Amino acid sequence: AGAYAAGTHYITHGHALLGEDAWERVPELTARIELVRAQLDHLEGRLELASERLEMLASRATDLVLLAEVARIRGEVLFARGLVPQALEACIGFLQQADIPWPQPSPEAVLAEYHALLRHLDGREVESLAALPMIADPLRVACSNVLLAMVSPAGVTRDRSVLAVTLLRMVNFAIENGLSTS
Repeated sequence: AGAYAAGTHYITHGHALLGEDAWERVPELTARIELVRAQLDHLEGRLELASERLEMLASRATDLVLLAEVARIRGEVLFARGLVPQALEACIGFLQQADIPWPQPSPEAVLAEYHALLRHLDGREVESLAALPMIADPLRVACSNVLLAMVSPAGVTRDRSVLAVTLLRMVNFAIENGLSTS
């Protein structure tokens, strides 16, 4: 907890040094600082403040990698607030924005993802997946992180197909794009 308080102290001072016109002068740096502030708000239990910062960032950011980070953290904050459907919507909305289609969870969607996985494996041993290359594209890494952020909220929904589609999509995404450290 002490590290988070120190981080909040330093990032708040860094933000103050940027000045009132920070969004106009240095929008990328300002967005990154606001993202760190939102993360720290989340980690220190200021969930409402974190939500407000993330909503503001989602409306101002244009970079897809930054938007992915915003969606991931929004998903985590909304889940921490007990807003499971909204947590999933935040992540799915970003994935669709990044041209990653998301099916309406259903037994048919689970089967479609499962069959896609079987096509990807087509004669490969499951163990060969560990030898997949790492993702090189920062946007794909960020998308992988968003998928990972969906696991907890998907795991507590009553509809088991939500979790099944999420997990199968994660595996298919990894096979198509490479592995991520997340």
